[in-house]
Amino acid sequence: MRELRSAARASRLHDQQQIVFALAFANASSHHRRTIGSFLRKTKAMNLSPHLLCEEEAHPRGKILKFAGEADFLAVPAVRQFLKGLLTQHIPLLIVDLSGVTFLNTPFWAAMQRYQLDGSPDSRLALCGMNEALRAAFDINGVGLESAEGGGIAVYDHLEAALAAA
Repeated sequence: MRELRSAARASRLHDQQQIVFALAFANASSHHRRTIGSFLRKTKAMNLSPHLLCEEEAHPRGKILKFAGEADFLAVPAVRQFLKGLLTQHIPLLIVDLSGVTFLNTPFWAAMQRYQLDGSPDSRLALCGMNEALRAAFDINGVGLESAEGGGIAVYDHLEAALAAA
């Protein structure tokens, strides 16, 4: 009986986390026109830190990760661990949507670059949805931005552009 109650509590907590993420993502990225209901049906939401949420969505060519919140020092260990786990899946294309992110630090950029460097030669990493502040931080850090064909991290203005290039 205790196990059933514990499982029910875990299920409710997961549902609550998804709703909180959906609301945070909808507020942070107003250009997305999906409803919260469609968001919950197609995604898996995760809390990577108290300030950073991530939505993982399957795509025919790989995965889409949509981050919302602040990618600060509290989030970096969980982001590194999460990306390390994705490496074992040999994903051909990983699109990271940053349209819901308000702050990024250098170790977050390093985690993205490490994913690109450690991935198989056939896999690609694409970033999209960076606002001007994030682009400036990206430029300052000098993370290997080149074309996807050249082995660098491809950057697109928005998710639709990244999906079209896939």
